[in-house]
Amino acid sequence: MRLARVTVAVKEDTVLRPEAWVDINREPVAWLEVGDTEVGLFGSPAALRRLALDAVRAAEYAEELGGDVFVARRELAAR
Repeated sequence: MRLARVTVAVKEDTVLRPEAWVDINREPVAWLEVGDTEVGLFGSPAALRRLALDAVRAAEYAEELGGDVFVARRELAAR
């Protein structure tokens, strides 16, 4: 599978639809539709939990910036 960089704006009213199924190898697959047709994210349940955790961390960091345009961006991984 190829990787692609996709940027999708998620707003307060963006439709988020979580789904789940079992693949042909009998492994659970977690899926999240973002918007109506914008993007779908999928992976193991653990991988999507990690994504959710980092999304929360990014949101908390953005709130900490408090609108100061002079605050330098820093990587969350260092936190």
